[in-house]
Formats: sequence, structure tokens, C-alpha cells
Amino acid sequence: MRLLPCLAFALLLAAPGVEASRLPPDVMAYAARHDRCDHWRGEASDDPGRAAEVRRAVTRECRGSDAALARLLRRYARNKAVTKHLESYDLQIER
Repeated sequence: MRLLPCLAFALLLAAPGVEASRLPPDVMAYAARHDRCDHWRGEASDDPGRAAEVRRAVTRECRGSDAALARLLRRYARNKAVTKHLESYDLQIER
């Protein structure tokens, strides 16, 4: 139960200016995947096994992210609140 307040706080921070519950489901799904991608991109390990696990996770979570963001920006171009939220993400994370 201690996790619930942390989760609620994280959701409030997830969408500055927009309540998380008011974001379209595809935008919320993208945000969650992008956050997982960022987590794995920031992970480093000297252990070869762990490094391989990190590379697989980066591939799984980050592949297609740039194209997905571009699609969402086009889809919600007329929705300023959603566009503002999406523009808070890096446009290119697949390098």
C-alpha cells in the first residue's frame, strides 16, 4: 500500500499541465514505454551478462520509439495539451 501514494505522485508528474487520466490511451502507453526506454538507456554494467540483458531491453523498449512519437504528434497536432506533453520527450532516442 505504500506504493500507491508514490504511483499517484508519479502520474501527476507524468503530464505537466494535463491530468494523466485525460491523456489518450495511446499517448499514455507511449509515455510508459518511453520511460522504460529511458530507464534502460541509463543503465550501465561491467558484467557481460548484465550488459547483454540491458542491450536486449533497450532494443525491446526503444525500437520504433522515434516513429511512434512522430505518429502521435501528427495524430494529436490539433490538441495543444497532448502536443505539449509529447513535445517534452526527446524526438530522437534511437541512435
